[in-house]
Amino acid sequence: MWEGIDIPGDALSLLIIVKLPFPVPDPIGDYERSLCGDMETYKARAIVPDMLVKLKQGFGRLIRSETDTGVCAILDSRAGESGSYRSRVLAALPDCNVTDCVGDVRAFMAAKKPAKFFEWDGK
Repeated sequence: MWEGIDIPGDALSLLIIVKLPFPVPDPIGDYERSLCGDMETYKARAIVPDMLVKLKQGFGRLIRSETDTGVCAILDSRAGESGSYRSRVLAALPDCNVTDCVGDVRAFMAAKKPAKFFEWDGK
């Protein structure tokens, strides 16, 4: 779900990213890697920038207008507090609150959404 979808308003209020959207190895990527010489150079020039573009695209599905509010939960430990990609992930996304506390998320959503938003009719 990294591109080509528009879910406006409250229809999308929680985006869960289970893993960072690194590209899947393919023959074109293998060729690009051979041009870079070593894996670290390839990661820095191609893999990480591609992942960050896809991550921004996914995040952009959540907040489409100034009136949209929502939570993006990135569950990949590589973006966590001691994760190797945390600083690059945070730098790529719009300025927003960051937490690892579910209580903070509940409080944020309760402050932003009307009580009716949390009702469920069981269907």
